[in-house]
Amino acid sequence: MKFDYHAVSKKDRIIKTLLYGVPASLVLGVVGAFAIKVAISMQFNIIYYVAILGIGYLMGMFVRKVGRGTTSEFLVIAAILSAVSAFIAMYLYFIFSGIPMSISGFTSMLINSFFSFNTRFSLIDIILTSIVGIAQANTVQIR
Repeated sequence: MKFDYHAVSKKDRIIKTLLYGVPASLVLGVVGAFAIKVAISMQFNIIYYVAILGIGYLMGMFVRKVGRGTTSEFLVIAAILSAVSAFIAMYLYFIFSGIPMSISGFTSMLINSFFSFNTRFSLIDIILTSIVGIAQANTVQIR
């Protein structure tokens, strides 16, 4: 059995995932805001949820590909980055739509709408996005 000198430790993969994941999360949040704006302008709720859950799917896939790991550390990273991307996308939707809203006001709106299931922007959407990110990051491909 030969020793692989090019193998990267788990700590280095976590650092690499965070260094590449934070900018990717910001970019995905901006792209997601445009996708949400298009979905809401088309007035189809299913496209809105595809856009929101697509953010989690893409972030989970990114963490799995870059980090090359499915341990709990990578799943937590995928969940946090997915939630941040969804939060940014929802907040930027209001900014791009011309609705003035502070981050604290947006956060309180999310928290207040937690138990209201008929609103588009709620904390439940962010939680579902994180769950999709975890599920996608935890997927192991059989070769």
